[in-house]
Amino acid sequence: MEFVEAQANLHPELAEKYQALGQLHDRKLWHQLTVATLEFVADDANVRGDNMARLFEGFVSSFDAKINQLRLAQIAGHVGRRMGVEPAAAVAFFEKLLADKRERLGTEAALYLTLRIAELQPALGALDTVTQALEVGHDTAERT
Repeated sequence: MEFVEAQANLHPELAEKYQALGQLHDRKLWHQLTVATLEFVADDANVRGDNMARLFEGFVSSFDAKINQLRLAQIAGHVGRRMGVEPAAAVAFFEKLLADKRERLGTEAALYLTLRIAELQPALGALDTVTQALEVGHDTAERT
């Protein structure tokens, strides 16, 4: 896969990990790929600039419909966490994901992303948004 090869060349110290992800993708081992991707994005040692956001846009988006949507949201959560120095960028990332894929994500994954957005709101000075998100989360949890 082109993206994986390009990232492996750009970050040679991570080449083995990128190649492993590419092999799982090529073999269509979606569960194993999900687990490996989640482990990759969760590990701070793998962060190189904006490589996590690039991974999500250039790689994860190519198979996101084939994996458990809560796991997709968790992968996105780790990617958004890497944008922590820019909470507004992380909020925009999560909001775009919700806007584009809310129906497919399902209740649990959408709620997870909504709460990740709420988690970032105090840094943006929007405490009222946190209260609203918690109310939505409470209502959603009671319905399910």
